Amino acid sequence: MKFGKGLLHEILQSNPEWAPFWLNYKALKKRIKVVTHFFMVLANWYSSAESELEVAFFRDLQTELKKISLFFAAEEKRCSFRYQQLRSMLKVLKQKRGKSDAFESQRLMFASVHFYRECIRLENFAVINYQGFSKILKKHDKMTGYNTCSKYMRRKVNLSSFSSYPNLLQILSSTEEMFHAVERDTCMAPAVSSIKFNMKSQRTMNSGSARTPAPGCISVGAGSSSTPVVSSLPSKFPSSHHTPSKSSAIAASFPASVLWTPDDQDADTLELQ
Repeated sequence: MKFGKGLLHEILQSNPEWAPFWLNYKALKKRIKVVTHFFMVLANWYSSAESELEVAFFRDLQTELKKISLFFAAEEKRCSFRYQQLRSMLKVLKQKRGKSDAFESQRLMFASVHFYRECIRLENFAVINYQGFSKILKKHDKMTGYNTCSKYMRRKVNLSSFSSYPNLLQILSSTEEMFHAVERDTCMAPAVSSIKFNMKSQRTMNSGSARTPAPGCISVGAGSSSTPVVSSLPSKFPSSHHTPSKSSAIAASFPASVLWTPDDQDADTLELQ
């Protein structure tokens, strides 16, 4: 699957409210085609126009980077706030002992599942957009003959909020621990039983879905245009179009997650400030 089609698929599967904040890969590809036209056909007469088009491409790229980075930072902050709310709910629940425990425990566990799913979506958003920048820059360099990918990724993209997200990963880990804390509490056993019953039903429905490796280091050079987008992404979310190898298939570290289906040369012709 081409990266552009894979990206569109992920956008359609994601939160509709996030749609404007994904990388506009299609528009950037059109920019490259215009630059390439001048480079191949009219370079002898319009070299200055070509330079202006190059500047316009990287200006658009910078706009996309800022848009995605600001959105990710805001969503990560929202996740942190929501996690603290769930922790407070758990603390209050442990202090209460009464007939309402089972219902409130069940509600907390379902809230934890939903929250964990949203965090996975955000991780997915970060990983795919990161790969998108690498893909579009490689396409630019291939079509123009320039060598800008490594420099731009190193100086710009790798410094963005969605390039590295230890806070989000910590929230994911802490949410898993919180879920298991509820699971271990004997006073919350009815809620645990109810959740596990729903998980078993969901697992039967999604028996064909696969799971990818846990998050890791994202390489600029990873993947190719002919490789399915998600297959090379180091994320926890499952994908229906990814068939893992024996080494990549792992067991779910978080039970509730089954409910989620969804060359370093610098260019002489362009100085990236």
